[in-house]
Amino acid sequence: MLYSDALEYDLMTRTHFTLDDVGKALSWRALLAFITHLDKSSALWKAANEEDVELAFWESKEIQPQLLAGIIDELRAVHYVLVAANSKHKPKPPKPLERPFVKAKNTAQQYGSEPVSISEFENFWDGGGE
Repeated sequence: MLYSDALEYDLMTRTHFTLDDVGKALSWRALLAFITHLDKSSALWKAANEEDVELAFWESKEIQPQLLAGIIDELRAVHYVLVAANSKHKPKPPKPLERPFVKAKNTAQQYGSEPVSISEFENFWDGGGE
């Protein structure tokens, strides 16, 4: 059967049935309804539409939050430019919307405000510092 591996994968991951269950625990009608309503993120759709897999990504739920965050960042930038152009005081530049998949910058903890001199370091290294 064409694309049987992809269909089997979708059945197992989405319903916990297998193709062996068709005609027994899973009716043919239920299988037809399942296949008819599979979305573009399914393995079956991707296998049958290999040339359009990128299209499925653009329509997926995974990219929507990223696109919305980008739109919000751009709106904040436009707002910043408008306020900066029409006021006497320079406003703070906008921070990008936090994204769970992007680590925050400057998360390293800093000790002190200036570098340690070589003599101080050598004193510390030799056991003279605390």
